Amino acid sequence: MNSLAGRTAVITGGASGLGAAMAARFVAEGAQVVATDIDRSGGGAIARELGQACTFVEHDVADEADWQKVIATARDLGGFPA
Repeated sequence: MNSLAGRTAVITGGASGLGAAMAARFVAEGAQVVATDIDRSGGGAIARELGQACTFVEHDVADEADWQKVIATARDLGGFPA
């Protein structure tokens, strides 16, 4: 269907459960996904499973510096204006 083609989504908690399911659905709908989580191995596995449309960033949502990494990654993918 690709209703999200050309869009970039940031999905926190993307390493497992609902976050991983959302990442998979967004990719299936055509989005570039930045999946974030504190679980490095789970996040890496999801990114490998979903392919080039998904980028994983290790991310603690309570850490502002980690948010800067997420935003920079999304910008690099064309998701946020500079």
